Amino acid sequence: MTVEATLVYPFVFGGIIFTICLSIYLYNAAVLNQISYIAALRGSLQTDMSQKEIKSYVSEQILNLWKEKTLFITQTQETITVTDAKVEVTIKGKVNLPFIEFPFLNLNWKELKTDAKAGIIHPVNRIRNTRRLYGS
Repeated sequence: MTVEATLVYPFVFGGIIFTICLSIYLYNAAVLNQISYIAALRGSLQTDMSQKEIKSYVSEQILNLWKEKTLFITQTQETITVTDAKVEVTIKGKVNLPFIEFPFLNLNWKELKTDAKAGIIHPVNRIRNTRRLYGS
């Protein structure tokens, strides 16, 4: 019985560690995806601001949404692109976990990257275009 336990125990322990690392990675990926999309959406709703003001507003929203929501993420980098038609947010981060590299499975979960886009809709232009389209 002891010999069998010594053979099975490393596999069970490795499976538990793998499951914990996978859970943390997926949680961080979901949170970063949510943060980038919400920030892009909130930025796209600011139609009365200039592009530079929207960019700083989106950056501020990312900081507000970020507070204490991610686990083991360091060295984040955000890229915000604002045009007349859309707001695009890209967030990159490095996951800092000790057992996150699995060379035998060819998995490397050290880096997360999320992209989010939200179109800017100007209400007055939308109403005018709708009226032109339907002829009223």
